[in-house]
Amino acid sequence: MVELMVTLAVVTVLGLIAAPALQVYLPRYRVDNASKALMSELQLARLRAVSKNLPHTLTFDDGDQSIVMESVDAGGTATVVNTILFDKDGRDGATFPGVTLGRLASASAPPDSATGDTSASAAFGTPGSASVSSVITFLPNGLSDMSGEFYITPTADYVNSNGDNTRAVQVLRAGMVRRFKLASGAWEAQ
Repeated sequence: MVELMVTLAVVTVLGLIAAPALQVYLPRYRVDNASKALMSELQLARLRAVSKNLPHTLTFDDGDQSIVMESVDAGGTATVVNTILFDKDGRDGATFPGVTLGRLASASAPPDSATGDTSASAAFGTPGSASVSSVITFLPNGLSDMSGEFYITPTADYVNSNGDNTRAVQVLRAGMVRRFKLASGAWEAQ
């Protein structure tokens, strides 16, 4: 019985020591998992556009901290397929709690960025054009109408100064979807 009590005491002390150290990794884990899931969601939107022969539009909303995916029929009627909610003021039911749609002001754009925009949390456009949009459409042929990227970070409490927890998901005009992470000020493909 004494051995059991000593073992429990040791495990409790080790748990108390380890818990704060794990808090450092939690924001990075959340953002990384969200970027993987969002990349898959974009690939799924592309596949739906091809398989249903209907355009699929994704609208990125900074203010509402959401992404709305819609299918657009031949008559122009949009049907919501999915809504992804990010953490907004402790929102209940967030798809990705602890993660926001946004970026650090100091972060550059990842390689092959069509817009080079360094301020928007979602920036899509066509090369050579000055206009930037927060909406992208996958066409029935599998291509996208624009290329660009969107950015996600941990909620404000966990953003570090060099942005190492920032992730970008990029869509190219060919419909290809890629993920990047910001590491020491430089973007690395994942």
